[in-house]
Amino acid sequence: MNYYIDVPCVDITHKYMGFNFKKPARAGHVYIKHDHITWNGKQASFRSSYELEYAKKLDRMKIDYETETLKIPYWDTQQRKKRIAVPDFYLPATNTIIEVKGQFYYDEKEMIDRFIAYRDEGYKCVLILDGFPKTLKY
Repeated sequence: MNYYIDVPCVDITHKYMGFNFKKPARAGHVYIKHDHITWNGKQASFRSSYELEYAKKLDRMKIDYETETLKIPYWDTQQRKKRIAVPDFYLPATNTIIEVKGQFYYDEKEMIDRFIAYRDEGYKCVLILDGFPKTLKY
């Protein structure tokens, strides 16, 4: 499935990277930890095969990234409470947050709430859904 829509905070370089991910096995809400060493020798762990494949793509392009290092408060409009988002990737060189999700766990309303907070904090935002860039309308 391909998903494309318009958003004001997408880093266009990600639209042309040619991402092609395999769908992960759906194992309920059990996360399998994927350990990884980045192109520049940093240790990283991922909770999804989508995140691991995205990291490998960034490694091949020698793009510096951090994983789950930021903690950003946001208002969850569904649960009507303040929560903390921990984005999947942060690219310091471009001040870009990247969320990598599979359709199985994806909640668009929650992601919009997060992206509003990311944008308000001054970050560029990218959503990769099932291996393809998706732009959120908000």
